[in-house]
Amino acid sequence: MPKSFAAPNQHFLGRLVNLSECQTITAGRDIYDDHGFKLWAKGVPVSRELQTKLLLRKLAKPLESSLSVEHAVSFAEIIDDCLRKLDEEPLLDKMSGTHLCINAETLLNTITKSMRATGAPDGAMCRVLYLALG
Repeated sequence: MPKSFAAPNQHFLGRLVNLSECQTITAGRDIYDDHGFKLWAKGVPVSRELQTKLLLRKLAKPLESSLSVEHAVSFAEIIDDCLRKLDEEPLLDKMSGTHLCINAETLLNTITKSMRATGAPDGAMCRVLYLALG
């Protein structure tokens, strides 16, 4: 695992706990430390207790890939919106031609499949999509 994911960022954790006071944030999957010890169970809401546990340990996986925010926009929704926009905007078709729109759809689907296969968190997928669409 890359060193940058080994220890959660204390500032991120602080903001995450603050956000959890007004927005439901839960563990989307069990959270383990780098020795395989389960720190937090899937479905349990984020709290100050989690913050304390995480600051004392190195994690097996990036924290961002283990969290779920209620009513958050998902990567699948962003892909669907982008594909719909390609279909709805005649100017895009005139500027790039139908062939390019088909390639854009193929690109979006390829990015989605490859990033999901690697277990990339939705946030990372959104950033890659944003850069790909320029």
